[in-house]
Formats: sequence, C-alpha cells, structure tokens
Amino acid sequence: MKKLKLLMILLAVSALVGFRYDEDKIKSNDKYIREINTLSSDTIKPVIDFIEEDASEIILVEGSILNLSDYLEVTDNVGVKAVSSFGKFDAETPGEYEITVMAADAALNVETRLVPVRVITQEEYEEMLAEMEEEEAQAWIEQQERYNAELRAIIQSHSNIDNSDIYALAESYIGMGGWCNEVATAFLSDYYGRPVNIFDSYSIDASEAQPGDLVEYSNGGNGTWHVAVYLGNGLALHGNWNGTTVIESIYVPNGSSPYFERVN
Repeated sequence: MKKLKLLMILLAVSALVGFRYDEDKIKSNDKYIREINTLSSDTIKPVIDFIEEDASEIILVEGSILNLSDYLEVTDNVGVKAVSSFGKFDAETPGEYEITVMAADAALNVETRLVPVRVITQEEYEEMLAEMEEEEAQAWIEQQERYNAELRAIIQSHSNIDNSDIYALAESYIGMGGWCNEVATAFLSDYYGRPVNIFDSYSIDASEAQPGDLVEYSNGGNGTWHVAVYLGNGLALHGNWNGTTVIESIYVPNGSSPYFERVN
C-alpha cells in the first residue's frame, strides 16, 4: 500500500512539473507569436536622412573611405536590420557620382534613396574649409554686432547713474603697471574699502550692470582672457592695456563682446 501511495505521489508531481513546463512553453510561444504579428503588421519603411539638416550630398576627399554612418542616419519604428549601398563610385578619382542606399527592417520593409557623392581634391577641400571659416567668422562678427547694439541701448538707459566717484578714483590708476586681474583687484579693493577677490564673483545680465562690476572678455583682442572694471557710460578701467592702465571703451578692438560679473 505504501509503495502504491508513493507511486501515485510521484506521478502527480511529474504531471505538475510537466504542466508547468508546457505552460512556460506556451507563454514563450505566445511571445514569439506576438512578435511575428507585430512584424507582419508593420508596413512602415525605414527613413534615410542626412545627418546635417542642410546637406544634400556626400562630399568626400579623394582617397578617403566612404563610411555612410558619417553622413546618413537610418531610423525605423521597429528597428533597422541592414543598411547597404551600391552603384559606380571611385573614391580615388575626383568627380560626381550617385549611389543607391538601401535600408531594411525586421519586417523586410525596404527603402532606397539615391545619394549624390562628390569626390574632391585635397586643394578643393582646403579651399572649402577656408570658405567655411570665413562664413563662421562673419557670422560671429554679426552676432557680436547685434549684442553690442543691445548693450549700447542698455548703457544709454544707465546714463543717469552718477559714476563721478568711481571715475575719479579710476583716473588715479591711469598709467599703473600690472596684469589686468591685479589692477582690477587693487582698484575694487580700494573702491569698496575691503579686500576683494575678483574670482569670487557671479554672472549678471548686462541690464543689471553698474559701476564697480567686472567686465570680462573670453577673447580680449589678442586671443587671451581679459578683465576690466566697469565705470559706467560705456567706459572701463583696463589694466595691462598695451603695458599700462587706461580708461577706454568696454568694446575692445577685435575682441569678444563683454559680459558682466559682480564680486561677492
């Protein structure tokens, strides 16, 4: 009797284990079926675009290797499975070519796009870089001019601020030697009547600028950082300006537009 009971228990456990195994298998199959259904219902093709928004062709220097991912991006609602290209193309010979880029997703939706490829010489590439640098430089100048125009309007609105005391003190610093940060530190310590650390400061908007604030430049006209003290009405005390301390405009020749900070 005991052997019979034991046998029945073993059969029951085996059946239970088998049932669980089958249940897991069914769940796995269901997941696979759902994936298949998702793919079979997917009719959206991949999208092939240039990475640069204004680009319409691939420009390649002669002798270079074409890597599509440097120029194109392919996206898909489910996921891209393959990207390839074909067509007559010689990276060693300057000229204009056209290749076909093909992308496929997991549901075998395929998209193709004709992509112009222009192979240029090293000399053409250097000329192109020079033109780009010139355009960027011009854009930077125009940006500075716009900012400076806004700044002049702000300064004009501050013309009623009495800056006679700070200006009189600044005149006594004319001709002093020392680096720009040293002059600014000494001057502001004198002006505020306490030790001042110009590096213990925080940025302020130009509209908040007042005499005694710092005027800083990321490029002071000679490729280096520069700091001055704002005196009001568009003037600043500049230390180490051609080797001496002067009172000049906050606008420095060939320099970046000024930005303002206030010492703590």
